[in-house]
Amino acid sequence: TDNSVIVAGVYGEWPGWHVARLFIAVFNKGDCSLTGIKELIDVSIDTEWVNLFYHIFVSGVKVVWDQARSSMFVMLQTLETEKFVPHLYIIQLDTGLNIRNAVRYDLVSSDNFYVSDMFDGGSTLHVTGAYIDNDGNSHILYGVIRKDDLGSASWYYFPLSFPGYVTGYEVVFLSRIVLTSFGGQTYVNIAFTIKCSGPYCNVDFSEGFRLGILRFLLDDPNSVEVRLYNFTTTHWNTPAPYTHANGTFVTGLVAADDMLYVVGFLAKELDMAEDGFVYAVDARTLNPQYMFRVVSLNGPPSDGGPRVPSAVLGAGSYN
Repeated sequence: TDNSVIVAGVYGEWPGWHVARLFIAVFNKGDCSLTGIKELIDVSIDTEWVNLFYHIFVSGVKVVWDQARSSMFVMLQTLETEKFVPHLYIIQLDTGLNIRNAVRYDLVSSDNFYVSDMFDGGSTLHVTGAYIDNDGNSHILYGVIRKDDLGSASWYYFPLSFPGYVTGYEVVFLSRIVLTSFGGQTYVNIAFTIKCSGPYCNVDFSEGFRLGILRFLLDDPNSVEVRLYNFTTTHWNTPAPYTHANGTFVTGLVAADDMLYVVGFLAKELDMAEDGFVYAVDARTLNPQYMFRVVSLNGPPSDGGPRVPSAVLGAGSYN
């Protein structure tokens, strides 16, 4: 906001069972002092939220500020461990951290869904994630929620198909969403990671992780276009031989001017980050423009040093 910075996150325990509760904290922009904090639990489930998969918390907490309503909207994804039932919470709070409205979405109890990001669309909230149906099939999840009535939501599930390139896939719970406008039309853009097999995915392994973007008109979710992206890269001050896993995990998505910037990290598996990346895509055509690889070295930039793991965890745009 003009005067404050709002942060949402969770408390967790490690090792062992991951017990967590949501917190929302507000800091003064001038001196970074804490001006308010609120902790929340869902007592209808338990005295504390319990979750086996901590990365769902990492990817499934988001807060946006609505200036017109003088309120913040917080999203939290949880997974009830004993019953393995996912829950999505959307909570509206005022500047004093008082709850104005709160809704828990459970969708279909026999299916699993994992919401990882939320975008402010003015009068609506747009969310994305992964949806796993009862047969184990994986889809991209998209939902649109009315701010004035959080209980009013529409949900969509997008199966993916890449004939001749991908023979099988599953969605990783890390998708990100932004809205863009050009040519008098507004588009929903979802950047995602899939674990896939087939000619396009295999790089020294039977399976690989690929970055993709799914796009459709805001008023027509049936107008779907999907692209998968690959890369080759070198780095001038990294000692040879320079190797990389070529697996792409999305952590953020930013729209600026006529570009989409996807950020994340490169790894063989989700918990094995090697380097960060910024992938630039033309927002109008979805054609790739460039891949910027972020390599961290334990030494001065002039002469390098041993490589150390790094990742780009988020990005924003200004002016």
